[in-house]
Amino acid sequence: MSRFWLLSVILSLIPASALANAPAFTDVRIFEGQLRDGGWKQSHLRIHVYDGSPDEASPFDAYLCTNLGSGDCGYAAGKKFNLFGTVVYPVCVTSEDSSCIEKFELRKDSSTWEEVEYVRSVIAPTRSAEPRIGFPEAGSVSLWRSKRVSHQSGGSDYAIYVVSEGTLDQAGLWTSRGIQAQIVPFIESRGSFRESTLVPSEIFISESEGYRKRIGTRLFEGGSVWSDRFGKGVRAEWSQGVSARLTLRVPTSATGWLGGRVSDVDFELMPIDEDTNRLRITGSPISVSEVNVRIPITDVPEAFKREFPQISGGYWLAGSLYGGSARSLEALREYTKDQATRTRSLWSFETVATSSNSCLADENRILGFISTNALVYQNSAPTFADGRLKYAVASMHRNENGEVIRGSYDLVIRSDAARCLYGFSSAPIEAVVSVTYDKKEEIVATTVTGERDGWLFISAKNFTYSSPSIEVAISQPKPTPMASATPTPTPTVVATPNKVLKPGSRKTISCVKGSAVKKVTGTSPRCPKGFKKRA
Repeated sequence: MSRFWLLSVILSLIPASALANAPAFTDVRIFEGQLRDGGWKQSHLRIHVYDGSPDEASPFDAYLCTNLGSGDCGYAAGKKFNLFGTVVYPVCVTSEDSSCIEKFELRKDSSTWEEVEYVRSVIAPTRSAEPRIGFPEAGSVSLWRSKRVSHQSGGSDYAIYVVSEGTLDQAGLWTSRGIQAQIVPFIESRGSFRESTLVPSEIFISESEGYRKRIGTRLFEGGSVWSDRFGKGVRAEWSQGVSARLTLRVPTSATGWLGGRVSDVDFELMPIDEDTNRLRITGSPISVSEVNVRIPITDVPEAFKREFPQISGGYWLAGSLYGGSARSLEALREYTKDQATRTRSLWSFETVATSSNSCLADENRILGFISTNALVYQNSAPTFADGRLKYAVASMHRNENGEVIRGSYDLVIRSDAARCLYGFSSAPIEAVVSVTYDKKEEIVATTVTGERDGWLFISAKNFTYSSPSIEVAISQPKPTPMASATPTPTPTVVATPNKVLKPGSRKTISCVKGSAVKKVTGTSPRCPKGFKKRA
């Protein structure tokens, strides 16, 4: 599944001839890859038809499935094929709808939540449902307007993009394990602009293979996050103190780990029926400091040349490997003076790679949520080693204003998964977060909000960046042994011999201690120590 949080490094070369006698320079950028404006996928169902080869890596033709089971999507008798789908979530209309946006809410500071009004959906490719294979109705980017919460540009419009991709399983039903979501504030310009479309095309493979059919996407208007015949939206920044809450209906096949850009995250997952869960993510946008510097081509760091092969006159990184991104960031520190060049506010999350640890790799449910404001981060679940959950991040030390960047890290993990790692009982557990710089450990103030509804919430704030490693140690306090009670001896009543009592002078009373009852007889009977006379 493609990821819109994957980090991309783009080097666009400027020909020396365009700069006369000046040396040629290159722009070096590290930023959130597919958060580039307008680079969003569209809803469709497509078939990949292979040339009879059992090897899935063999060349194939791709066709849009307008009519499932007929025409180009007639399942290609005698040939190998795979059916793929992309679903952009529409807004839920009925209680039976699935893979849809149920509710969007905003609030400022500690005010009450506002349910934001849905305005319309962008004109872009959509796809009707295919009940016979379980493919849901697929829509386009939805536009919302708040009455109370504005963004930094003064408007109150927000675009929501939620998408999942999948394929047919062995039973011939469409299934998707992943999900991507983002909320983007924007300023709208009215007018008629370019609409995003799906474009069938051909690409030349080789003399022997000839041309292959492909499906491409014609993107929205340049410089916009969406555009159509009625207007376009230009990205804006979130206001300070705003929190968002997004409620989705997601298929139960969406499993594994989620990660992204939501601070102080509150995570809820509730079953609706055997096929659908209700996923509610609450939190604040995260400010991520990016890098964009211009350096002479002759000074391109060797790390870039090693990590990113030169393609068509430039260098590209398109992948989620933390190592290559972190090494490239380190190579840029001398050119940036360890300082970022731009900060963007983001509210987004996606499915990330799972873990090889069996406690963290359950494929039947969502296991946790990870979020950080680091520019470069491990795009997967935490690793578990030496008794700790470990997570790698990297960023510049200061932002574009020279201020020290303060790091944030949030981890939400299923309580039973944490107990599985350590072999703990069902008793309460606690956590300590540490941030390590060059083998020097710094203990960070940690907030554990408890185990609510089967989830453990852990948060670390205010650490500084270079390339630290974040580690979480989870423990279970030993119960304090209770002192054993000393048994009270049963009192014995001893009669005094050789004393003659007058008739009628003896009395009997009842004495109680807890559930024990003793009867004492005498001329002046008294209860033993520890007992009280029954009234």
